[in-house]
Amino acid sequence: MTKVLRLHSQGLANLQLDEVTLRQPGFNEVKVEIEASALNRDQMRLINGTVYAGEGEQAQELSQLGYEGAGIVTAVGPDVDKKWLGKEVGIIGPYDVAQYGTEGTEALALADRLVAKSPQLTWAQEAALWLPYLTAYTIIADGHLKAGEYVLIPAATSMVGQAATQIARRIGAYPIGLSRSDEGVKELRTLGMKYAANSSDDGALVQYVNTVTGGHGVDVVFDALAGQFVSTAAQVSAQDGRIITYGVMGGLAAKLPLNEMMPKALTIKAFTVNEVITNQVKLTAAKRFILSGVNDGSLVPPIAATYPLADYQKAYADLQGSHKTGRIVLVND
Repeated sequence: MTKVLRLHSQGLANLQLDEVTLRQPGFNEVKVEIEASALNRDQMRLINGTVYAGEGEQAQELSQLGYEGAGIVTAVGPDVDKKWLGKEVGIIGPYDVAQYGTEGTEALALADRLVAKSPQLTWAQEAALWLPYLTAYTIIADGHLKAGEYVLIPAATSMVGQAATQIARRIGAYPIGLSRSDEGVKELRTLGMKYAANSSDDGALVQYVNTVTGGHGVDVVFDALAGQFVSTAAQVSAQDGRIITYGVMGGLAAKLPLNEMMPKALTIKAFTVNEVITNQVKLTAAKRFILSGVNDGSLVPPIAATYPLADYQKAYADLQGSHKTGRIVLVND
């Protein structure tokens, strides 16, 4: 029997590792023996039934959890190339976890979301790789970040923030990391980030960015906050700057700062990772870049902790209370 982690009702206490019979894969599907599955904070929101400001309805329960995994293909659908059988793979999320949840001993996955596992990575690192690095790749694909330019990265201790930092460094750009606390700024400096500041004081932040950039401003803002921060992002942007908003930690409602945008000819783009995943040209370029970085050691997903699947309650409790930099991953023995 397959063991699958499922949410029976709201709250961590209602997560259960259930025994189920997993159906055979259909069209564009494979069955994967899961070796590792990375936990994601947005799943924590769903478990707790919380929403961001402005989202409206309460988040709904999920029957299964997890959309970032890695493992070995054990069966393929009728239209899937049999070359995948027995292959070690990473699974690119996100997708419908009600059908394809990765937290368990086996999972169904979409065949067109498979990537051959990188030999340089552990199972835990492979499971933690694709979603954050594909998200962060937009600083190149849409932000057109180049060597010698500055990129501002709010929530820089997050996994996507760390991925964006590594990508910026890889191409010779200069990342400026932000945290909403002085403790977070200290952590960024401990992680080797040369430029780091507290994002909670707008005036101090604007002054800091002007000092770091010699008055030039930042060329790209990779914005995880939205809300009121959009105005701050515009203030610190350089002429012809690009703001990419991919998160709404500060809320969904934001005023358009035309007083800053028009004189500087700024652009603001809302983004989700699905733009990369569903665009074959972007996805191919992103995978090529990421795998090249994995191969040369410049892109390495940090792992904060691993837990056996049976310790899922401890893993999620760690995720809920932790401020660790790096992913928390469930692994199967």
